[in-house]
Amino acid sequence: MLTFLLQRYYAPLAAKGVVSHWKVYYQDESRFGLMTVLRRAITLAGIKPVGAYQHRFIYRYCYGLVEPLTGDHFFITAPQVNTLYFEYMLEEFSRHQPQVFKFIFVDKAGYHRAKALQVPQNIRLVYLPSSNPELNPVERLWGI
Repeated sequence: MLTFLLQRYYAPLAAKGVVSHWKVYYQDESRFGLMTVLRRAITLAGIKPVGAYQHRFIYRYCYGLVEPLTGDHFFITAPQVNTLYFEYMLEEFSRHQPQVFKFIFVDKAGYHRAKALQVPQNIRLVYLPSSNPELNPVERLWGI
């Protein structure tokens, strides 16, 4: 598969001198911040418990890209996860080492496959099989 991707997408740009080499990255996003924790309270049957709690959700999403072999990485934060912010992340990542052609392995989230998504010339998205988070090394990064 990698041979096909290199011949199809990397080789034409390398022949024109647009890119000099290629790298493989894995991408994922995660939410970080304060989230309300609801706990149980013991009351008599049929009586709704009364207790103080906060309805505040202060959080940000972090988009992360990691090359597992060298540890090269790129992170960006955003207030939401959607096609607009994913496209913004791709644009910023495209400017980071613009001479490198980047194969990015992503899951099949809707905003990764949106028809309106504009992918930069030096990036190619490769989709991982559905329901297989263990194939994406970045998933282990969020657990630390």
